[in-house]
Amino acid sequence: MNDKTLTKIILDIVMMILFLIMIDPKNTGMTLHEVLGLSVAALFTFHIILNWSWVKSISKNLFNPILKTKPKLFYVTNVVSFISVMTIIATGIEISQVLFVSESAGISHSFVTVHKWVSYFCLGLFGVHIIMHWRFIINAMLKLFAALKAPALGKTAIVLGTVVLGVGLGVGLFYSQIASSTTADADRVRREPPSEPRKVQPSKTRENHQNNTVSTNNGKVYEYPTSTGQTTSIATDTNNAGTNVTLTDYLGKIFCNGCDKHCSLLALQCDKGTQQLQSAKTQYQQQYASTSLK
Repeated sequence: MNDKTLTKIILDIVMMILFLIMIDPKNTGMTLHEVLGLSVAALFTFHIILNWSWVKSISKNLFNPILKTKPKLFYVTNVVSFISVMTIIATGIEISQVLFVSESAGISHSFVTVHKWVSYFCLGLFGVHIIMHWRFIINAMLKLFAALKAPALGKTAIVLGTVVLGVGLGVGLFYSQIASSTTADADRVRREPPSEPRKVQPSKTRENHQNNTVSTNNGKVYEYPTSTGQTTSIATDTNNAGTNVTLTDYLGKIFCNGCDKHCSLLALQCDKGTQQLQSAKTQYQQQYASTSLK
């Protein structure tokens, strides 16, 4: 067995393990999920480079009747896998919550759905890839175990193992730095004082202290939690300048990050997004409310 074949085997094993870890971001955490995603993208690119001569050869003879069906199936499977991985990377960057955070108000639920189901599809393609190459894999592993006594292959295995270990340590260090930075940013945000809510002329508001509600001339009422834990309702004048965003529109652009479902805050499917919903309502009141509670 030559060094290139050994590298391919180790590369495939590492990619499969990382992909299986990434399939459950709820338990691994979004930071590790995104870092491992970039790692798999880099390894997949390296995998293509190692097989580039085969890719060029099959591409030139894909429609040649002399070429057998099996290589064509391998080629089609690899092309679909490449498209799937690129789709996962693109949608992953779009919905990123750590490494590529967008300045927009929320995460597109469509991108989340595509990212999730294409990932499942790609995992199935990896399984098909293994099944199609199972004879090669078994023979290669048998030759690997039999040849480990050879000095050259033994040294190669040690070098590759060291490289894999180094990459793992580098990813771990990078993950620690990102986690520390994220924690520091969260602490800084918690220390910042809240902004003052906007006020309008008292003549445009009607207060009902008995029901803890505030209404304006458009008659729309929205609820948000108070410091006492009770539910308070507030209505805004969407016709006034700077307050043309309704609570429904505001919450409709924000998606829960409590789990991998990323539900809209307007349609939560569990209680993991309750705290984020209350926080979003408070932020809306601070930014867009036309009056303040007395």
